[in-house]
Amino acid sequence: MNGHLFINRFGIEAANRIVDNVVFEAKYYCEKTGSYYSSHKNGAVEIKSLTQAIREYKQLVSAKAAYETRLMHWNAALNKGGDHE
Repeated sequence: MNGHLFINRFGIEAANRIVDNVVFEAKYYCEKTGSYYSSHKNGAVEIKSLTQAIREYKQLVSAKAAYETRLMHWNAALNKGGDHE
């Protein structure tokens, strides 16, 4: 499973918990067993992939917040300025 799919299925909180609690330099984690592994197991997510997906998720959340703020300011300016045609 890749990191994006893991976040979609289990959520960002679970992904952060897994990355924050990596044991013994594990490379994989399996949600089904709740265990970390040094080699790939069926259904396991690679910690490196999960870390990258978390980073991308945070960037998207930040970009969304910036967009929503700009849109709010844009709409406020339109409402304040009225029709000048």
